[in-house]
Amino acid sequence: MFRTALKITTLVVAAFIITAPVATTANAGEAMTTKQIKALFPGNFRAVVNGFVSIKLTAYRSGRLKGTMGRKSDRGTWTVRNGVLCIVLNKWMDGKARCSRVKRSGNWYRVASVKFKRS
Repeated sequence: MFRTALKITTLVVAAFIITAPVATTANAGEAMTTKQIKALFPGNFRAVVNGFVSIKLTAYRSGRLKGTMGRKSDRGTWTVRNGVLCIVLNKWMDGKARCSRVKRSGNWYRVASVKFKRS
């Protein structure tokens, strides 16, 4: 039963990440510059997808990225160009890039339907 619940949770997370909109015009805060975004990385982050699914992310200096949710994990890449953060996760996002401007609100940062902060 636990494995079934974990599989369902993984599918829900993947669906939220894959369907997250690229535009973030409704979010509070000013869009960050490329320099400001790059100052955040590399690092360890806690990400929350659509307000309730928590994922641990580790962004490496090389541009590699690792995501962990419970016992499930995925790998990918991150890049920043022209004030836009692009994330690729091989399994959870089917290897497709999701790019968005980053907006800051207190200690949290927001891209599309995902918010994250340093952990």
